[in-house]
Amino acid sequence: MLAVGMISLGQTPVSAQSEFDLYGGFWIPFLPDYKAASIVSNGGGTVLRPNLVNDTISDVGGQIGLRGLYHFAPTRTMLEFDVNVAGIDRMGSRESFADPGPTSTIWMANLTGNAFLATGDGDTATFTRDSDVLNHSQYIGLRDRFDLCPYGIGLLDIGFGFSHMAYDQDHDFLGEFSSDLSGQYLEDVDNDYYGVDIRSTITRAMGGRPVKLDFNFGTYDLDGSYDGTSVFRNAGGTVINTARVVDSLSKTAYTVDLAMRVDAQWGRVLVRPGISVKYISDMVSINHPQTTAAAIPASIGTDDAFVLGVNLELML
Repeated sequence: MLAVGMISLGQTPVSAQSEFDLYGGFWIPFLPDYKAASIVSNGGGTVLRPNLVNDTISDVGGQIGLRGLYHFAPTRTMLEFDVNVAGIDRMGSRESFADPGPTSTIWMANLTGNAFLATGDGDTATFTRDSDVLNHSQYIGLRDRFDLCPYGIGLLDIGFGFSHMAYDQDHDFLGEFSSDLSGQYLEDVDNDYYGVDIRSTITRAMGGRPVKLDFNFGTYDLDGSYDGTSVFRNAGGTVINTARVVDSLSKTAYTVDLAMRVDAQWGRVLVRPGISVKYISDMVSINHPQTTAAAIPASIGTDDAFVLGVNLELML
């Protein structure tokens, strides 16, 4: 941390001060569920159990970011920026199902909903999902600082600025039937958020240490897109059917962030461990065909999502 006229609780800035924090740690996203395949009546006309596979897109990954503040002395105004990258590779699941016969069957339609694979009596179907997710975000804005220590609150920083977030997902979904037929979905889902974040931080002493309590609220335009290809193969591995579906949507979404960060000393280094949770009201979810009776293709909608974070900041 480079500083002139260091700020402590109960004081307002009297000269310029720059603060840069490099942070890294873990994130655990809980993204919209991945749903596919179904149980249908023999002949495929009636769906008896939709979304036979219903997986939560969640795992533990790594993240890294850089946060900075610059105080415009002698005013209360501060310029803030924050950039972050996080990712998880190979989130997956694997489930096997026995044919429910004799009046129903396990069904996997292609993405345009006009072709299918199905189990026969005594067959099994095994579904494997392999997913990757990449998140990156950028923020720049202004804050003002208010000394509320005389009222027992602490220092309040509050402001707003431009924010962009992206959550990009790749899915490889494979259905293997005991008849040696197989079907595969290869899908790319992009979520781009452009909007405004209102950010606030209360800094106060707790247990003899400065503690930062963050509360952010964002409103965004969500641009979501989907590009999926299905490939069906016979017992010899020869492709017998391919189909492609492209879809997009635009929607207003909002986010809520809560975090707690604690200043500490690690040897001679100032560190700030923290924990956070983010709620996202809308993120792209995939609606896969459940039957071929109406030839309804894959489409996209939205569902909410959560992201947990555990970080350690190094104050430069």
